[in-house]
Amino acid sequence: MEQVCAKLSASASDYLRERVSDIRDISEQLLHITWPELKPRNNLVLEKPTILVAEDLTPSQFLSLDLKNLAGMILEKTGRTSHTLILARASAIPVLSGLPLDAIARYAGQPAVLDAQCGVLAINPNDAVSGYYQVAQTLADKRQKQQAQAAAQLAYSRDNKRIDIAANIGTALEAPGAFANGAEGVGLFRTEMLYMDRDSAPDEQEQFEAYQQVLLAAGDKPIIFRTMDIGGDKSIPYLNIPQEENPFLGYRAVRIYPEFAGLFRTQLRAILRAASFGNAQLMIPMVHSLDQILWVKGEIQKAIVELKRDGLRHAETVTLGIMVEVPSVCYIIDHFCDEVDFFSIGSNDMTQYLYAVDRNNPRVSPLYNPITPSFLRMLQQIVTTAHQRGKWVGICGELGGEKPASSTG
Repeated sequence: MEQVCAKLSASASDYLRERVSDIRDISEQLLHITWPELKPRNNLVLEKPTILVAEDLTPSQFLSLDLKNLAGMILEKTGRTSHTLILARASAIPVLSGLPLDAIARYAGQPAVLDAQCGVLAINPNDAVSGYYQVAQTLADKRQKQQAQAAAQLAYSRDNKRIDIAANIGTALEAPGAFANGAEGVGLFRTEMLYMDRDSAPDEQEQFEAYQQVLLAAGDKPIIFRTMDIGGDKSIPYLNIPQEENPFLGYRAVRIYPEFAGLFRTQLRAILRAASFGNAQLMIPMVHSLDQILWVKGEIQKAIVELKRDGLRHAETVTLGIMVEVPSVCYIIDHFCDEVDFFSIGSNDMTQYLYAVDRNNPRVSPLYNPITPSFLRMLQQIVTTAHQRGKWVGICGELGGEKPASSTG
């Protein structure tokens, strides 16, 4: 185990280095199961609200804690892709990482305030600091209670149209927290996160297990898996896609699938296998022509034939949709209705493509505004045409989360 951990620790990939904790976690659990007398479980008991300070914490160690008394964590070596960090975020536990333990160990047992949002650790806070954070905590608790009550209610627009509220996630670990907060499904599972910050692509089994995990957590709730939106601005070194001057208009998403057909087929196989365990739906990003979706449908059929030949459990069919991000799609949306089952409007990319505005350029960012007659008219055309043909339409991106926009119906 230590040899494997040493190799991972020496990797240039943050993602692989942060898997050391996962390997050690699995090893410790196996040791405990095999020789419980040699590896007793020393679960930490938190008897009062505590800020836990550690070099690192494995996912199983985190899950063994009494979260009611876990006020926060300070972890020296935990990185942004750590499963422990993802679990903490899903449980609303604030975490500070990267602080050297030597600098804070001598303050063990002393009162402290942890503000992970601002990156502040106040040890032995004075009355002014304590008072400020007491008020802030009271307001946060009140807001959380109100949000929990609202999350349990069905959502309607101002003109009394029913709206499905779904989550946007990047890992399966985020799903339980999303459902606990009222999500009626997952409207966008960003599968490209599985491909990033690593030295090679995930194999079929790894993907299958990740997709199956979120479907089992969802029960009968729908999970929309967006196929890998990589390339262009989302660099994947092991694919050797050259850097581009304008990656948002470049070689990315569905445009790269024919060149990397084997990689895409592997993902389709994994999703189809997982789809037999729940309500899985498939969504293709950056589509701009019918030829692209027809090619994808052909690949899906090939994957189904392969899975049947291999004797693997899989879904015989899958609900198929596209991201509506390229403005040209709205002019032939009626033709797409003949080929797909649903649409999801990617408001971020759609806005910048419609206005020819780079949303990351501060000199033109004031022009990036989806609440204009031209954008709203385009939305109306998409939604009206799709609904007339019985197709579901969703919206994701920043616009979907803005109350003034999402409440207008």
